[in-house]
Amino acid sequence: MKQIQNFVETTFNNSPAEVFQLVTAPRNWKGLHPVTAEVYGPEEINHSLKKGGVVIEHIITPGRPAALNAVWLVTAYEENKLWEITSLYFGGAKSTIKIVYELTPLPEGKTHFKRTMTTYYKSDNIDPHEQKVASGVDIEKTYLENIRKRLS
Repeated sequence: MKQIQNFVETTFNNSPAEVFQLVTAPRNWKGLHPVTAEVYGPEEINHSLKKGGVVIEHIITPGRPAALNAVWLVTAYEENKLWEITSLYFGGAKSTIKIVYELTPLPEGKTHFKRTMTTYYKSDNIDPHEQKVASGVDIEKTYLENIRKRLS
C-alpha cells in the first residue's frame, strides 16, 4: 500500500481554544477550506465533533471532472490539542485519508497549528492528478490563510 503525506503549519495570534473550535466544527469548513462546497451531518455540525462523530463533506477539487462526497469519522479528540478524522468513504476512490490537527500553545496566547494529511492508496497504480492533489500544499496554504482571516 502506497501513502502520500503532506503537512502545513503556522502560528496564529489566537488561543488554542479559539483555533480548535473554528477548525473542528464542520459547519465552518465551507468558506475555510477551498474545496469544501457543503457539509452535512447526521448530528449537530455547528460545534466541534468529538471522537466517534461523523460528517459528510461535498468536495469540489480544481481539475477533477466531478464533485465527490467524503464521509469522515473523528478518530481522535483531545480538546484544544489534537483532532483526527479518517475517511470512511471518499467518492469511491481507492484510498483512505487521515487528517490530523495538532495545536500547541505558545507564549502571549498564540497557537502553533499543524495539519497533516496522509492518503493511503490500496494500489501502487495512482492517477497522476490524484497524486498531485494528495502531495500538494497550495490548497492547504489557502486554507491556513482563510483560517487567519476568520480569526482576525
